[in-house]
Amino acid sequence: MSGISRSVILAALVFFCSEVPAMAQGVGSIAGTVTDSSGGVVPRATVTLTNPQGSLGGDQTTVTKEHGSYQFLLLVPGTYVLKADMQGFRQAELRDVIVNADRTSRADITI
Repeated sequence: MSGISRSVILAALVFFCSEVPAMAQGVGSIAGTVTDSSGGVVPRATVTLTNPQGSLGGDQTTVTKEHGSYQFLLLVPGTYVLKADMQGFRQAELRDVIVNADRTSRADITI
């Protein structure tokens, strides 16, 4: 392999390897648990995420796991609203949930 070919391959490797971490930076997440008024976990509750500013990925829905936990990943930093619904319970809403880059914001919801 010639010196020029090695230089081109090395430059390409450096470029592509440095792009992967850069793309992963700048997003955050929200995680929490949905519980009832007695503190019991609520599995299969629907949790809806909205972003009043209309950020990309700001409108999502998930269902809580067996232990009442939920998570939203790869969120643009900003302020979000969470709503939790489950048949037989009153809907709960959390406003002003702040997401920062490279952090997981904790947002437990009681319905």
